[in-house]
Amino acid sequence: MSTPAESGVCVYSHQLHDTRRVLIATGVSEPTRLSLTSLPTVYLRADLAATPSALPEALSTLRPHTLIVGANTVDAAAIAAWTAAVHAQEDPNGLLIVRRGTSLAAIDRDCAAAHGITVVNTPEVNARHIARFVVNALLIDEPDPHLDPGTVTVGLIGAGAINGRVAQAAAARGHRILVHTPSLTADPQARVNWLSAHAPADATVTFAPDVATVFAGSDLLSIAVPLTTSGLHPTDGLVGTDHVKAFAGTRIVAICEPEVLLEDAIMHAYSRRELTVVIDNAPGLVDPLRQRILERFPDGTALRPGFTVSSAAMRMPGCAEDLDQAVLTVVATSEVADLFAGLDAGRTPGPAATAPAATAPAATAPAGCGAEPTADRHEHGRRHHRTDPGEIVIIGAGIVGLTIALSLHTAGWRKLRVLDAAPADRTDPNLQGTTYRGTDGRHLSLTETIPHADASRRTVLRRPPTDGGWQLRDPITLNDTERDWVAAFEGFADRAGLRALTVDLAIGLNRLGLRGWEALFAAYPHAFDQLRRDARLPRCYLSAPDLAAGIRLQGAINSAARVLGPDEIALRWPALVTATADPVADLDHSTPVSVASVHGAVEVDGYAVNIHQLADTIGNLVVAAGVPVHSGSPVRSLRRIANGNPAGSSDDLPDDLPGDGSHDSPDDHPDTESGTESGTESGTESGTESGTESGTESGTIELVLDDGTTMRAGTVIVTIGGRDLVALLGEDAPSAGAVQHVLGVSVTLPNPGLRHALKVHAPDPIGVVNITLSPDSALIHASGGFGYLGLARPAPDDPRVAELMAALEDIVGQLLAPPQGSDGPHRILDRRTCERPMTPDGLPVLEAVDAFGGQVIVAAGTNAGGAVQAPALAILLDGLLAGERGGIHLALRPDRASLRSTSVPVSV
Repeated sequence: MSTPAESGVCVYSHQLHDTRRVLIATGVSEPTRLSLTSLPTVYLRADLAATPSALPEALSTLRPHTLIVGANTVDAAAIAAWTAAVHAQEDPNGLLIVRRGTSLAAIDRDCAAAHGITVVNTPEVNARHIARFVVNALLIDEPDPHLDPGTVTVGLIGAGAINGRVAQAAAARGHRILVHTPSLTADPQARVNWLSAHAPADATVTFAPDVATVFAGSDLLSIAVPLTTSGLHPTDGLVGTDHVKAFAGTRIVAICEPEVLLEDAIMHAYSRRELTVVIDNAPGLVDPLRQRILERFPDGTALRPGFTVSSAAMRMPGCAEDLDQAVLTVVATSEVADLFAGLDAGRTPGPAATAPAATAPAATAPAGCGAEPTADRHEHGRRHHRTDPGEIVIIGAGIVGLTIALSLHTAGWRKLRVLDAAPADRTDPNLQGTTYRGTDGRHLSLTETIPHADASRRTVLRRPPTDGGWQLRDPITLNDTERDWVAAFEGFADRAGLRALTVDLAIGLNRLGLRGWEALFAAYPHAFDQLRRDARLPRCYLSAPDLAAGIRLQGAINSAARVLGPDEIALRWPALVTATADPVADLDHSTPVSVASVHGAVEVDGYAVNIHQLADTIGNLVVAAGVPVHSGSPVRSLRRIANGNPAGSSDDLPDDLPGDGSHDSPDDHPDTESGTESGTESGTESGTESGTESGTESGTIELVLDDGTTMRAGTVIVTIGGRDLVALLGEDAPSAGAVQHVLGVSVTLPNPGLRHALKVHAPDPIGVVNITLSPDSALIHASGGFGYLGLARPAPDDPRVAELMAALEDIVGQLLAPPQGSDGPHRILDRRTCERPMTPDGLPVLEAVDAFGGQVIVAAGTNAGGAVQAPALAILLDGLLAGERGGIHLALRPDRASLRSTSVPVSV
């Protein structure tokens, strides 16, 4: 069977905007290769890595928009041929080169820039694996009679992610460290930061002024610098023969392009038979070097003992998988940007279309809900009916499920139904899901859901709330699935390079989600008139370093970001305690006590909304469109039935499911607007195809509800997580363990004088406090906090939950001025806890589950940010339902490397 790469056939995708063609001109791991063969817009040409002369012709013939390379040479000739071929087709897509790795030396970046091509790499992604290789080769465990413990000096040329980890391993063995890199030589603060990140307090570290000092003073030496030929500190030929002659140690490990070492220096090292040397890099770079050494020293067919020229570092376990995920993440980010541009121009599915409505009947809105949408994607819906999935049942009527239902209906999908486990009566929040269980406030912003696992939180799951941690569960109570989630979280916190790329993708999804919300607000203007939306959210910071970091992040992604100083904050939010307040002394007045105060803020795009009101409005619009929404209908299990009745047949669907009056359609029978269309257009135009394709060949999905009743569907979309997802899919499904719960806490109190919503970045376990005003401004809702629950429910009167709640109340009490006329604390009117779905790496999961023939799709795990990402998930689901998959769907798969419990130590 030929792959797209072999056949040369490329099927264009409508959903991804006649989408990016991707040429992968380097090797990838076998699981990734197999996954990529399912994408018709991806060409796999690993052979091009070894035949650089063939690259120009491949680029001219295949005309990719994205080129992925390893150590391939991408020269001016290849770039010119590529751009000429693409421009000849009047193709509007931008061109992108992605380096699967770090060094960009083999890419003519000046030429790429001149042709408008973006060039990116995946820095630090392989660092932990390469560092492990270096440590194993350099810091061998066997005792060396010449090197006594405590007297060994480990030299480091380069102080980046690889040698930083080598320094940690060397310090842990009690070795001295001698390090040189120009940035550390020039900047004292950089040295302080490097020591803090890579060396324990008792380590002996010396910063060398130059390379010669490191060679002369080291017993063991690691060289890990990228090859650069220009700039202030080029590394081409950095190591010369005199350096090697001065080296009195025993081992050198060089993880860099061979050109960093002058060839004469390498030959001198080879001639020193007592010296152990390892030079490791890509085969195309080191194989010619090996041949030249053998030609220079023709005393055998193999290199001398102790001198190794290899390509082994990149084959360390887990390295290829991390690099593959990094590349897919970059590709996914570019696809999301295309989707955003398409949605902005009305090209992609969703309510942003500007075409007039066709023949679809107008939805009748309930009183006070608003008019029908300003545009209906009926014509777009006809495209979908070519691959009609039958009746689509959405499990979960929270903000994600309801937004997906509305967006899919607006995009042309007509046979929809929503089931929700929570009762219609929301008087008891403990019986509700994530959306309605917490207080009535959510924020929507670009950085709302960036991954929480970072270097500062490597041990946060091991510490209780009173120690600034997220640990609510005793570790001995965790099952294997929960321990795997914790290990994956901690492993991701140690993967700075992959996390940085993941942050970019999360921000892209948030941007797409925000644009989707704007489209919904514009499409249903009357429905959202009464919804309070506090735009332009200020992100407040409690320290100068945090403020500086916030300015860097928000300024980089938001051109409209604006810095607010303490004076402006005090003027606009007089109820907040700002940094101008005097510190409070302790009882004996000897030392100041830390008090939370706002040092500054960054005002960014986004909204604060009353989430209950927003969800109600979306639900009313869904019902008005004829989509049944059934409350009090928990699904107990799912079962795939092969060769069953035609998927989506109305005879399979009970009409008397429990539900609430506001979310049930007025007459949930086939002669309603939704039922009529399903029975005629969907049933007649595509019913035969659906009955054959989805019903007979693909089978149907049977849903068993808690009361024993059953229904059948062609497709089931699951938006829930945690233990409920495990119960539906089984413990072996990749998604089941990936989406677990963290507990958030929230309080409602009288408004002390705030006129606008805001966010406050606070220490763990609170993280960020979102403060949202009630519609009438009489109350404020403050929410925040993280407590790891895993797959368990919070125990009643759990003392650690009480600690988490107390931490939130404490920070809120410090930030808000005392109530007028009172020196006492603020009066808490309501306290709530909320279980929020989260994955270890902070990205949602989107999976067509293999065990159900792909007819059960999981769209969950939005990192406690389902509100902002819901429209983005709807757009991705629309493409998945239409059979259009891209890199984004692979990047969000639940078996991605960052969701596995992969803990890679720096030494064996």
